[in-house]
Amino acid sequence: FVGKISYELYLVHFPVFIALTNLFKHYHLKYLDIAGLFTVFLCTLLMITFFRKGVQKMRSPKIWTAMALMIIGVSVLVLRAPANRLTADQNQLQSLLKENSSKASAGENQLSQEKKILFIGDSVMLGAYQELKETFPKEALVDAKESRQITAIPEILKEHKDLVSYQQIVIGLGTNGVLTDDAIEQTMSLLKD
Repeated sequence: FVGKISYELYLVHFPVFIALTNLFKHYHLKYLDIAGLFTVFLCTLLMITFFRKGVQKMRSPKIWTAMALMIIGVSVLVLRAPANRLTADQNQLQSLLKENSSKASAGENQLSQEKKILFIGDSVMLGAYQELKETFPKEALVDAKESRQITAIPEILKEHKDLVSYQQIVIGLGTNGVLTDDAIEQTMSLLKD
């Protein structure tokens, strides 16, 4: 019996177990796996009953016309949907990032003898640029740009020639990408003083 429905079991098991895990993630039920197996078999039987046998009975031109109209309707809705509709918050954040980026790259962030803290970051730190400048008005140099990753930290540190003049260096970068042992060693050797 299982051999005859193995493909349907294959299609159903993953979504069912993911749904059950998400529904009951705060409960530690001993019998969740057994309930999951029962649910998989039940969904598989329903799928076989309604889809496999239902498709075999779909010889009526009305059903095929309705399906074609539904596919065309969904396609039109998908194609006409706005691609990049941003919310007001997203627009505000984008303008804030642009403003902070221009301030950070404009000469407002020049190194002086008073700078004691170096902030190196990505778009998150760029979004916090104003707060950092208000909190550390004369002590901080903020070097933040969008789309920076942790893998680029050795190159970013090499751009700052006088690392020893800072008392603290704060690094806040995204974690996408593979951080190799070599990159960690380079970073630590640049920061050793």
